[in-house]
This record gives sequence, C-alpha cells and structure tokens, in this order.
Amino acid sequence: MCALTETALVILLIIASGSRCAHAERPPNATPFNFEEASRNVPKPRELWSVVKQHCVPLDFRVQSDNFVASDTDPSQKLRKVTAHFHSQVIGGKRWGHRCVILMPADNSRNLTPERKGKVVIIGSPPRGYFPVHVEKYGEPIAARLGYPTMVLDNPGTYDDSADIERDIGILGKLAKETGQNYYNMNCQLAVVYIQAMNAFQQFLGLDDLHAIVGGHSKRGRSAVVVAAMDDRVAGVLEMGNEGVYRTDMIQSHLSFHHGFFQDQVHVPVFYLGATNEDGYRMFNVNLMQERLRTPMTLEIIPNYCHSNFSEIQYMDWLMWVAHVFDGRPLTRITEVAHERLADRTVFRARVEGDAKVQLVRAWYVYADDPAWRDLMWYHLLMDRVGDHYEVPLFGKIPDAFLVEVGDIAQGIPGYVSSLPQKLTDAPVVERVSRGSFPKLWEPPR
Repeated sequence: MCALTETALVILLIIASGSRCAHAERPPNATPFNFEEASRNVPKPRELWSVVKQHCVPLDFRVQSDNFVASDTDPSQKLRKVTAHFHSQVIGGKRWGHRCVILMPADNSRNLTPERKGKVVIIGSPPRGYFPVHVEKYGEPIAARLGYPTMVLDNPGTYDDSADIERDIGILGKLAKETGQNYYNMNCQLAVVYIQAMNAFQQFLGLDDLHAIVGGHSKRGRSAVVVAAMDDRVAGVLEMGNEGVYRTDMIQSHLSFHHGFFQDQVHVPVFYLGATNEDGYRMFNVNLMQERLRTPMTLEIIPNYCHSNFSEIQYMDWLMWVAHVFDGRPLTRITEVAHERLADRTVFRARVEGDAKVQLVRAWYVYADDPAWRDLMWYHLLMDRVGDHYEVPLFGKIPDAFLVEVGDIAQGIPGYVSSLPQKLTDAPVVERVSRGSFPKLWEPPR
C-alpha cells in the first residue's frame, strides 16, 4: 500500500470501477449479482476529492461592483450587494468561470457574533435569464429576512470566451468515456464549483472558517449533496428536482454520486424539494431515494409543479430551511400516513407533529391515465383533526396515489413540508421521457 500515493490509489479505483459499468445479459442460472460486494471499491466523493481538486485553479476572485441598496423584501433596511467573479477549475483544457452576487446586511456586525459568525448561504443558479431571478427571489429574501450573507452563484458558469458551460455539459460524459474516469460527471464538477465558491466567500468575508447551506435545482441540487460529503464546511443541503436513482443489478458509472450510496459521508440535514410532475424520472423514485437512506431527508413534493425553479413554495422553503438549520426553526413532521377504503369512500389519515404552528393540512390525490404519470392534475382536500390524527374522506372511486402536505409557520417564517406520494392501485408506472419543463404533448422542432 505504501508504494502508492493516496491519489494514485484512488485513480486506480476509479478506473477499476469504470471497467465494470457495462454488463452483458446474465445467463438464467447465473449467480445473483452481489451489489454490496461489487460496489465495495467504487470511490465515494470524499475519496474522489483528492483527485478532482488537482483540476482546481486559483480563484482570481474579483469584485466588479459593491453598492448599498434598499431591500425589496424590507425597504426599511439596506443591503450590501456585491457582484464578483472567480474561477474554479480547468476541464478538458477550458477554464470554468463564475459570476456571483453576494447580499448581506449593510451593517454586518451581527454576523460577527459567535453564534452567527461564518454562517452563509450559497444558492446555485442556471445561467442567462435564470440568474437575476435567483438573485431576487431566492437570495434577496434570505439576506433581508434572516440576515445571513447569501451568495447566488452561476453554476456551472462560463468559459473564458463567455460561452455557457451548461450548453456544453455533455463534455463531461465525453471525457469520462475517453479516460475511463467516472469523476467526469456533472454532479462532481459542479460540486467542485461549490467548494471553490466557499473558498471565495470565505476569502471575501475574511474568515478562518465557514458554515454553509448549499443547494440548487437539478444538477445543482444533486451536486450539493456531493459537496456535503467532500467538505466539512457544509452545514446543510437543499436539493431540488433531481430524482435519479441507481441500479443494484449492475455498477453504473455515476454510482459514486448518489446520496444513498455515499450517505455514510453526509453528516448534515438534507431537504429534498421536488414536484409531482418531475422530468425524466420514474414516478415514485423519490420513495426509493428515501428508502435507501438511514437518515431520512425532509421532504416537500410540490403538487402540480414541474422540473423548474420558479414556484413560490421553492422560494418560501429556502427561507424555512435556512431558518431551521441556522436558527432552529422547528419543522412539522408527518408520520403514520395511511388510507382506509370503506364502502363508498377512501379515508386519508396522517399524524402531524412538531412545535411549528400548523396552518393547513391537505390530502392531495390523483387519478393516473398516463403510465408516465406526466401532466396529471392533483386535487386537494382539507384534512381535519380527529383525535391525534388528521383525516378526510374522498367519496367515490379510489385514486391511484395521494400525499399529505402541511403548511406551517414558526419564527415568523412560513413553509411547506409533505409526505412521500403513496401509490394506492396497480396503475402502471414507466420512465418519463425527458422534456425539461415542457408538457408531454410538446415536441422538439424537426
């Protein structure tokens, strides 16, 4: 062992794991595939960091503007708004650059107290028109309402010629095939961006340490969980809209970057904020994601929303999660979710517990006429407290699925949490064809 450096050993493990990514059909009488044994040497994010950090470059952090502005959320207070740029890594011979906006109270003295010092929020945003919306709808309210320094970050960013890396993200798959190294994966390279963002934020604030809540949507969400495994400065994660799961009958090249696989390296709370009409994933994947975790995620599955970033519940729940992780805002727990079929009705039940004030409890139900469960309309019923549970009957035909959602408030911050969706019938479920945030009847131009 001593003849190999740590980095060289990890590289060998990566190459070895990559060679097992494809398997031919197994003969009928073959020995069952032993996933636990086969995955034992697949590297996890903490081990991979010693390799991927070699692609990092100097930050070259540069402030482009630094102003005091009136808060839109609370016009009575001033915020410091800093626009800056830094670099993270070189991939395939091209350097990745990232614009960012930092928002914080004009008087930041409160954040220098022992109980708040070093606590920051980093929100990953897509490029172009998405970026200013993330600044206004995610970043500004957190900085204004909760007072923590908040960075909105362009991730994956742009090349030196200003071309969007988002549109060239396929280069990572190409490099993975050419090199046999599975760390060329968007959930790894975008994690490196977050780590460099923490370095830049820490440098800007002049701090010796940092405690960051990190998150974003889709690839920016999955990679945020990877960061929690790689870097101990992460205090919490918010993952939105990414319900990819790994197979256990083979070793896939992306196995290293699934939360369920590397969960032993994640020691911070994780919030999954999804939608009933998620793109490109099989309905109920989130149930499998949660089932594989020894420490369950907090959940909100937004009814009748798609694979996108612009739900008011998303903005609200970011505030709620930051307040929970940093300020101890209590969260409502939904347990004992169940249904009972009577003669002419289906009764939905759940136990709702916690120190937050419950404002609303709803059962959302759906009838599925599409095996992909795409573009379905979920309807809601208000649930009433009956003894130590909430319940409500639905008269008529049993639905194909339901979930329970709670709206609550604590510390002046409202939010939503939900149960997992519960499947009630044998309605078929197939993989959704990926269409981004477009409906199922949309077709690309020919």
